[in-house]
Amino acid sequence: FDDAVVTVTLQGNVKTISDYMFSGVNMQTIWIPREVTSIGKSAFEDCAKLYGVTLAHSTPPTLGDDAFDGTVLQDKTKTRWIALEDATNIESFKTATNWSEYADNMVGSEILSLSDDSLMSVSISLEERIKHLENIIEQIIITK
Repeated sequence: FDDAVVTVTLQGNVKTISDYMFSGVNMQTIWIPREVTSIGKSAFEDCAKLYGVTLAHSTPPTLGDDAFDGTVLQDKTKTRWIALEDATNIESFKTATNWSEYADNMVGSEILSLSDDSLMSVSISLEERIKHLENIIEQIIITK
């Protein structure tokens, strides 16, 4: 991958993100389909610009140790988010092994209370999602 990578979108046929699979990749956001059942150890380690992860899951996939080490997701001074497309089970994500350390970053479609930080995260996540959908539409048009 080169400096041009901004968003990575995985296809539905991907079931596992292996250990170190995206380590060091210059990405800012990633969309992970519900078919992914496990994310390996250090899968996104040293993706220094990674600040946003969107999950299509209703239950948390297994998350390996240190999966997001060296990313913006660990920097509490910067805007970062983990967006859940299906937020009906957000509490299971917030308490799941290795996901719990990112509980403050998680947002979903139904938000009961907002702090200034989570409001900023919601605005950014919705903006990123719109950009993501525009990219998908572009790709569909180009492919046809």
